[in-house]
Amino acid sequence: MEEIKDNPLEVEANSVRDSIKRNGALVYKNVIKLDVINDFMEDFVSFSETLKDAPSKSREREPISGYRKFNIGSFGEFGEFPRFFRTTYLPFWLPSLEFSEQIFKPILRLRNHLAGLPDDYVNGIDQRRGLWSACRVQQYFVGGGFFSEHKDIVIKKISQDIEIETIQLVLLLSSKGIDFDEGGAFIRTEVGGLIDLESAAKSGDIIAYDGSSSHGVAPIDPHKTLKIDLSSGRFAALASVYKILK
Repeated sequence: MEEIKDNPLEVEANSVRDSIKRNGALVYKNVIKLDVINDFMEDFVSFSETLKDAPSKSREREPISGYRKFNIGSFGEFGEFPRFFRTTYLPFWLPSLEFSEQIFKPILRLRNHLAGLPDDYVNGIDQRRGLWSACRVQQYFVGGGFFSEHKDIVIKKISQDIEIETIQLVLLLSSKGIDFDEGGAFIRTEVGGLIDLESAAKSGDIIAYDGSSSHGVAPIDPHKTLKIDLSSGRFAALASVYKILK
């Protein structure tokens, strides 16, 4: 798997796509400094303490808001994908969530660069296009948090509807071997093998992959007792384009 240590915005999108096609994924190294991530995580935990966990199938009255929910279960509108993690939505353009801007803005810029779009494309809410950037943090719990092997069907459908070519980006906010010992993100190659993505990536790196490939998160430290607190386990930030639901 290729590692990119240069400025991500100075690397041609086509070369990135070619590398992902050959290797399944690539890693942008040291995109966000560790002190920035540490400061963010402190603010994130403090903000999280003001929230309550919503049910997995809940839909907020104001979906574009800071809220948190469990992702648990198997069956859904698009198939059976067993999973167990927590998602916190952090639209950084809201005054109470400005602390998260320094985490999500680099993801948005890189997402748009790879898609050949303007730097400010859906940089928050775009009412004219009916789109928003779903800036969120996923927490996979110590004691077995996981996401079974799947393909990003919803994001692929949205990308096709709005006619953009999307590369999935995941900013790691934790490191395997430090914050957890076993499990983490993986991707299946075209010949059927599995690549352990987090053996080659750490906190501050961005993993880039094709969402239409088979991928998932292997159980996090299943040998330990389950902990669903707000600060332990595997953490990752994402910023996909979603449609504004009416």
